[in-house]
Amino acid sequence: MASKKLHLGCGNNIKQGYVNVDLAPLPGVDVVADLTVFPWPFEDSSYDVIELHNVLEHLPDVFRTMEELYRISAPNAEVIITVPYYNSIDFGSDPTHLHGFSQHSMNFMDERTAAGKERPYYSKARFHVQSIDYFNTLALGKWIKISNPIGRKIIGAFAYFLSNIIRAMTFHLRAVK
Repeated sequence: MASKKLHLGCGNNIKQGYVNVDLAPLPGVDVVADLTVFPWPFEDSSYDVIELHNVLEHLPDVFRTMEELYRISAPNAEVIITVPYYNSIDFGSDPTHLHGFSQHSMNFMDERTAAGKERPYYSKARFHVQSIDYFNTLALGKWIKISNPIGRKIIGAFAYFLSNIIRAMTFHLRAVK
């Protein structure tokens, strides 16, 4: 059986093999839905892959959104979330951004982390953070991805003090059910 894939907040980036969802009824959008209204129009435990790229920072309730992602995720579903880094120009320059994120933001949904152990009451959603990719435009205006664990550690340390070292991050999560 083919895996079911969902692309939330797709805009004009229509992905083949996915159910493409957006607030605007753009060409190629399969489902028009407002992601601020819960529950979303999807069945429980129904998607194996869910992607949100530059969407979560626009939604008013991060934890409720994560719980809704968890609800519609199949067991062991892969959830891929790209967000701007909290001290990047990409976060601060868009007045529609409601939330900034750091490399630790998803730890509250991962019971293996200190934040997840100390504050499990923040959310009922349970995900394991599989990996995080950092992005920057240091290379001649083109986006570069930093996935190497040592490179991420070094870049992450500098990013606390200097803006735009990390412009965006992609969290790779696994639904724990």
